[in-house]
Amino acid sequence: MFHSAPLQNLINGIDPIHTKSIQLRSGQLFQGRITQIYPNDLAQLRLGGLTLTAKLEAKIEKGRSYWFQVLDGDNGIPKLRVLEEVPVFPTKQGKNAIIKQLGIPLGSHHEQLLHKLIKENIPFTRENLRQGGDILQGISLQRETMEEAVVQLLRRNFPITKDTILSLQSLQANETIGGALTKLERALRGELQYRYPQLFEIISLLLQKSDWDAVNSSGLRGSMLLKDLFLMLGLNHESQLNHALANNEMKKMETLKSLLLEMKPWDLPKSITNLREFLLHRITASQILSTPNEGPVQQVVVQFPVKFSKHYRDVTVQWEGRTLKNGQIDEKHCRILFYMELDHLLETIVDVQIQNRIVSLTIYNEHPKPVSINNQWHDILRGKMRNLNYQFSTVKWIQSKGNETNTSSTPALYGERHVNYRGVDVRI
Repeated sequence: MFHSAPLQNLINGIDPIHTKSIQLRSGQLFQGRITQIYPNDLAQLRLGGLTLTAKLEAKIEKGRSYWFQVLDGDNGIPKLRVLEEVPVFPTKQGKNAIIKQLGIPLGSHHEQLLHKLIKENIPFTRENLRQGGDILQGISLQRETMEEAVVQLLRRNFPITKDTILSLQSLQANETIGGALTKLERALRGELQYRYPQLFEIISLLLQKSDWDAVNSSGLRGSMLLKDLFLMLGLNHESQLNHALANNEMKKMETLKSLLLEMKPWDLPKSITNLREFLLHRITASQILSTPNEGPVQQVVVQFPVKFSKHYRDVTVQWEGRTLKNGQIDEKHCRILFYMELDHLLETIVDVQIQNRIVSLTIYNEHPKPVSINNQWHDILRGKMRNLNYQFSTVKWIQSKGNETNTSSTPALYGERHVNYRGVDVRI
């Protein structure tokens, strides 16, 4: 997996939906600044980069910052209580006052998490802080990474549990999904293969479908392959389970996630339980990052194994687009991001933007632009897109520098110095 800026871009989302909107919930606390005061106890305030309108029954001053507590609102307008007795951060007086208000011990993981949430402008409840601090206190992993996981869970209104934190943490592991599946298949051979026949079968099938060269030879379309992998991994496990319960259906689900959950970890070697936990965490991480947003624009993240030249890589695909009435993302107007680590080009992000079926690509990579982009790829891409009823427009190559990858900016196209690569990473 990525350990530099591309990984953080994945977790935070490039041009993320969740940083453009916010859904306040009763009991949450946050620090904000009053920007406008309106009649009927209404006011406009800033929370980080967001502007929101709320009902405030208190004496407030324009330009001042306060601590707010969310109460039940009316007609979609949140109602806030001003905590006038609590000074704002980051003064020492404000720090001690909010710590006392929340009843958390000084110098604890809870206090460190509080600092992180205030810095990131994340509304939180006392229970959020208690849960997160208690879990962080019991996990012997890098504190900053664990705190970032809590921030992402709160942004997506996802439960803060040890499993959800460790799931996001698994994105930083050196292990790949394909590598873990290969090891698990090998470990299950023999007696365990007969104890878990369905699991062994689905792992074998996943590895077959992850072999890119074999799939290309079979003529299977990429969209169908992605759909198959999505279902086989069990990325819709919970929605299938809820549907079955709602309809009193007792149909057994045979996805990787459901079959891994059926295993009895107390009766297995430690090496197998570690692989089981890793795979469950990786699948759950994709589900967390794909949590539906309440609005017309949705984001879906899928991470799946791909075998390039005898080595398994994890390819992450992130869709962002308008939701149609049938629940699907509008294929005429959307954005797709591919995060890959390739043999020759190493860490690479491909940003595909589609407007009215016109496709433009932007590739972010630390290497100079390969000469084959202009000489070969344009015609290949144009033909492939035409076959799918899309019109190909342009390919831009942006050479990033180390950890400075930032696809939200608009740097000029790098095209003056060319390097000719002999290897080919991906067959289009």
